[in-house]
Amino acid sequence: MDLERFIGVTPDFPKKGISFKDISPLLRNPEAFHYCIQELKKLAEEFKPTVIVGAESRGFL
Repeated sequence: MDLERFIGVTPDFPKKGISFKDISPLLRNPEAFHYCIQELKKLAEEFKPTVIVGAESRGFL
């Protein structure tokens, strides 16, 4: 699945040289969201984590 088609890009926002990535279309699509979560799970399993931290702030994603 091509997840890029579910991510909007606004170039030069909030200032020149920065591209804002809007993931809300991905979150609104159940199939794409499920696929994304499964792919992230596969990546995380390779590292055998014992703790997962969910820090959130604009710019971390």
